Amino acid sequence: MDLLLLTTDPAPASVLPAVGLLPVTVRSASPEVAPPVTAGPWDVLLLDARHDLVAARALCRLLGADGKPVSTLGVVTEGGMAAVGPDWGLSDVVLSCAGPAEVHARLRLLTARTTTSPRTGTIRLGGRLMMSHARSPVVTASRVIAASREAIVGQAQA
Repeated sequence: MDLLLLTTDPAPASVLPAVGLLPVTVRSASPEVAPPVTAGPWDVLLLDARHDLVAARALCRLLGADGKPVSTLGVVTEGGMAAVGPDWGLSDVVLSCAGPAEVHARLRLLTARTTTSPRTGTIRLGGRLMMSHARSPVVTASRVIAASREAIVGQAQA
């Protein structure tokens, strides 16, 4: 697993010490949005959000703005955990003091999410919902006709 750690810390190993005990490759870079960061060969971006929460939040928002899916694991302190919210756009968050088992589990889950289809379940088509496994749906003016009878779930709740 390849990780890119975005940090300004001169000692990158101190950001998340547990990573040093895992079978991963970690590279560090300065926290800025650039094409190599968003399009690199990494599985997960680690974002050091321990000290400058405002800058970390702004960077998180920029990372997701280009439309490319980037799995980002925010590394925060206990005090910073209260500031992190859904508007940050992080894939997951972890305390900087987390142990190797927790960090490894979070990294495995993040990589599993990006290798499988993130959208499973239902598809919304107009006023109808369909199961994503439906075969060859046909949309008409007022209803959805599908090849498999279990495809139609029912009217969408507005």
